[in-house]
Amino acid sequence: MSAAARFRTTAQPVWRRSYDIGDARAQVARPIADGTVKGALTYVDQLLVSLERWADLKKAKGKAHALSQNCLKMLRKILRHFTDFATGRCEPSIDDIMKAGAFSRATVIKGLAYLRQLGAIDWVRRTVRTGAAPGDGPTVKQTTNAYFFE
Repeated sequence: MSAAARFRTTAQPVWRRSYDIGDARAQVARPIADGTVKGALTYVDQLLVSLERWADLKKAKGKAHALSQNCLKMLRKILRHFTDFATGRCEPSIDDIMKAGAFSRATVIKGLAYLRQLGAIDWVRRTVRTGAAPGDGPTVKQTTNAYFFE
């Protein structure tokens, strides 16, 4: 088999640095706070208040806030609606985030990138096996990211 045949592209691209869903590097979930709903909601509220205070301190007179209300709303939705506090699992798709906050795709992508830059959220890209034999189509496809908070 030629090198071109072995490495041909498919209609389903996979991002670089994506890990199989069963790979240890894709297992980023850990309990939030003490794992209880009350403790986790306290943590979430403190995180959001801290980010809002930071944004107020960074705001220059006559300029827009560095952290937009859309970013805060997006982070609140992700933390409160898509995170299992006991296990720390948070795996919403971009479409799920769009629907939950009535955001556009561009807003979600830009907001997640900014929140990642601030260190408020991070993620690991993941793939799942398709079951197709090599040469019969893609053997893996992209799945939802696994988000985590530090």
